[in-house]
Amino acid sequence: MTFSQAQVIFQEDFESGTFPLGWTQETNATDGGWLIGSSSGLSSQFWPIAANGSTRIAATNDDGCNCDKSQDRLITPPLDFTGLSGIALQVDVFFGKGTYENFSEQAAIEVSLDGSIWTVLEDLHGHGGWDTHLLNLSNFAGEDSVYISFNYNDGGGYLYGLAIDNV
Repeated sequence: MTFSQAQVIFQEDFESGTFPLGWTQETNATDGGWLIGSSSGLSSQFWPIAANGSTRIAATNDDGCNCDKSQDRLITPPLDFTGLSGIALQVDVFFGKGTYENFSEQAAIEVSLDGSIWTVLEDLHGHGGWDTHLLNLSNFAGEDSVYISFNYNDGGGYLYGLAIDNV
């Protein structure tokens, strides 16, 4: 997918350092779930988040709390795609897809038209550092309330985490 001329209708880089207005989350975790901070501040002993040039990112760190992160979902505010035809989502992701003691972590980017029933757009692959994901959302053109979710699942184990930036 190539975009020579793109109109940005929504953008979040987490640089304000606070939870973005209109974003929500679902979590079972005891550490607050998704947090906003620096790569080093959100890192832990066994899950060091590589610096990516930003001063702030969003992350959920299972290594830091070893708590229930089986449903850590960070959700955008509803996005209005009426009057649009070609729509894409670009996001920077830091995720290793690790396994430890027979547990495997999973992460996905999902979409919903009501904020409660989710469809997976992409199962995230493990990567050694930050990588940029570009997803085609054109199937949702004309919809007036489209939610995007970044979902992390520790599979019930003591694992690592998921970080995002530059949505």
